[in-house]
Amino acid sequence: MLFLLSSVTEGFTELFSVAPMMGHSNRHYRHFFRLLSKNSVLYTEMIPSSQITSAYEQALKQYYVSTGRRKHDNPYHPEQIQEFVHAVQQNPSSILVSTNSLLLELLYPHPIGSDDGPVALQLGGRDPDTLAKAAKLGTAFGFDSINLNCGCPSTSVASTRQTGAALMWEPELVAQCLEQMSWAMDEISPHTELSVKHRLGVESADVYDATWDRTQNDDGAFERCSQFVKLVSMAGKTSKVHVHARLAILGLVTSSSDINEQNNNDIGSVVDDKGESSNLWVPNGPEPQKINHKRVQYIAKKQARQATIQNRNIPPLRPDVVNRIAEQFPNLEVISNGGISSMDQIEKRCSGSSSETSAVVGAMVGRAAINHPCSFAGVDSLLWKDHSPKPTRRQVLEQYVEYCEREEAKMAGVSRDNLKNYRKKLIAAPFHLFMGEEGNNIYQRRLRKLNSRSDRHPVPSMLLAAMSEVPCMTLDKPVDDHVPWEEIEKYDFTKRAGSMQRMIY
Repeated sequence: MLFLLSSVTEGFTELFSVAPMMGHSNRHYRHFFRLLSKNSVLYTEMIPSSQITSAYEQALKQYYVSTGRRKHDNPYHPEQIQEFVHAVQQNPSSILVSTNSLLLELLYPHPIGSDDGPVALQLGGRDPDTLAKAAKLGTAFGFDSINLNCGCPSTSVASTRQTGAALMWEPELVAQCLEQMSWAMDEISPHTELSVKHRLGVESADVYDATWDRTQNDDGAFERCSQFVKLVSMAGKTSKVHVHARLAILGLVTSSSDINEQNNNDIGSVVDDKGESSNLWVPNGPEPQKINHKRVQYIAKKQARQATIQNRNIPPLRPDVVNRIAEQFPNLEVISNGGISSMDQIEKRCSGSSSETSAVVGAMVGRAAINHPCSFAGVDSLLWKDHSPKPTRRQVLEQYVEYCEREEAKMAGVSRDNLKNYRKKLIAAPFHLFMGEEGNNIYQRRLRKLNSRSDRHPVPSMLLAAMSEVPCMTLDKPVDDHVPWEEIEKYDFTKRAGSMQRMIY
């Protein structure tokens, strides 16, 4: 027996989208941004395909036990998947969902309603079979598009797992992954799109020369990118590519010896008579220091973050290459990404809103949409010609508070630590709502202070308390009435990780 799928937005054109961002574009932020724009295409965080399949298989075992149904020979048979999805959608408060945070992320691709704009699931991985299973599940849960990540340069993704941007070194493997994903998705629905997000190319930090690269024209980058796009565009049902207009530099653009020396000093090691460092026990030798595993994880995260920031600042931005790619592949929907921080830049990149000739269909924005979400609240009017009145910031925050009340009801029985983490994600989504406006500083300070006590206070009360610090004049401004990013006072902050920073780097 087949069940009806969640509503899928068929034949949509991606004129504007908010990029997948780890730690930011979760379902709470997507709900918040949907209050600003009902037509924008929103992306999940990059989710490893192996995590999705593991979460599904674990929940499916619980489903068999709780319902007493006979176990299916193939857990990824379309009927089995659709039966399971139908069951959890009918009872989202069941133990199957409440104990599985990843399943919660997948369960609500359209949190406001079936008439929402499109939502895409981005997958990470390099195993064709696992990616195919995860893509099939994403299709069954009702995502409008499945996207394969071939552009993340973070050391934790590209270097450690050989996924993300590292896949650009293996275009044949990418094509194989897309083929299997296409077949698997079509078993559930032929209407769900398949796309790839990638860079212009990839280089190792050990050999990359930024000074030389900046002296070159766009021809080399175009040739490299064109070869990759040509191969992946012929694989499966790939209909769209998101091109970040920079090279990906894998690794840190620093002296590796300096990093190793710092790591050894920080983590704990033994130096033998030859001056060589080792963490191994040596008979009759000095006792090795105890390894600080938390410090190891901290250094790994710091290096991953540093690599990501370097990839935005060191390789030159080449948006003209993206336009040339769009001209060369007219049957592909080409989306430009990288260095877009304002509506003016969107107009220059998109063919539908610029007086200049451009084959690029749409623009994808990342950090700028987090740092100043209201600066993109006018995209519906600009790109989709939807001139309906925009809500005020007060109305947006009050609607988001109602959403948080429903989310709080799902947290019954959650442990104290998990409760704090869950509430922090809820609070972070509207953290930059008043960017550039009077009252923004005190609003953000109050939220940070309240967040430290989030195990005792529900999210709605914390948001309303912070909102009370904002002047009525600011609260009652329409969200598309904003101070331009260039006019907002900036500070030289330490570039810390986390979603509740004044500026996301």
